[in-house]
Amino acid sequence: MKSVIYRQLATAIHNNKAATMKLSNLERLCTMLHCTPNDVMEWIPDDKDNPAEDHPLNELKRNNKVFDITRTLNSIPLSQLDRIEKAINDELENMKKE
Repeated sequence: MKSVIYRQLATAIHNNKAATMKLSNLERLCTMLHCTPNDVMEWIPDDKDNPAEDHPLNELKRNNKVFDITRTLNSIPLSQLDRIEKAINDELENMKKE
C-alpha cells in the first residue's frame, strides 16, 4: 500500500475539520502512524445519545486525562524533558516486551 496522505486531507485532519474520511485513507493513515482507528478518531455523542456505559463507542470518547497530560508536559522545565522522554521511551519498550 502506498503511504501517501494528500495535502487537503492532512490539512483537514490537522485543523480538526475532517468530518468524513474514506476507509482507504483511514487505513493508510493508520498504517503510516502504526496505530488503530481508535487512536485517531473521537466520538462525541449528541445530547440525545445516551449509550450504556459498556457500549463499545464509549472507547472512542476522549477523556480529560489527555488534556491533563498535555498541561503537565508543558509545565515541565526544559532541563528535565530529556529525562522524562527517556522514562517514557523505556516504559514503551517494556510494554512492547509484555
